Amino acid sequence: SAVAGDEGSVSVVVHNLADGRYAAVDEAHVYYAASTYKLAVLFEAFRQVESGEQDFAKVLTLEHKYVENDLGTLEFLGLHEGDTLTLADALRAMIVVSDTPTAVLLQDTLGPERIDAMLESLGITETRFNTHDLPATARDMARLLEAVAAGEDVSEESRLAMLSLLLKEDIADGVIFGVPEGAPVAHKSGSFYNATHDIALVWGPAGPYIIAVM
Repeated sequence: SAVAGDEGSVSVVVHNLADGRYAAVDEAHVYYAASTYKLAVLFEAFRQVESGEQDFAKVLTLEHKYVENDLGTLEFLGLHEGDTLTLADALRAMIVVSDTPTAVLLQDTLGPERIDAMLESLGITETRFNTHDLPATARDMARLLEAVAAGEDVSEESRLAMLSLLLKEDIADGVIFGVPEGAPVAHKSGSFYNATHDIALVWGPAGPYIIAVM
């Protein structure tokens, strides 16, 4: 009923992580992921840091090919072509203000094929991010956030650090707008001219919920 009257396709997944209750509407419909793909970049970055392949202090350079993806967030961040920043700072920019240049930079640093391999390891079958099409489903994105929430294959410190970043996203017109005031929401939104998504972990009185709306 929350999305009644909206035009186009709508998919919803709600999963109570405390007791396993699950409900979905058209959960396998494929959408353009938009910025929700950054959730996969975040998770793979922490996995590679824990394996010793990457380091949060690693210095990255914001080359022209990354700046070309700017949608207006670089000015807010005070970043320009040729600037350097650490991997940790790039992750924060990618999640908190949903900056795309740093997201593409991180994706190249981690290896796009490694991100898709990580998705496969989670049993995610229809969502792929090593492509310009960025196909994604609500079912897959809910599974991805569930893995982040549980800290699968990472330490408790990394799990909490990822959730801390997702709690700070400054775009607040998706799931976070529809939950009771004061309810914590760790989420990654994504929008484009034909896409409006939000993949959220909401702490409610009956337990934590994954709520994915695409």
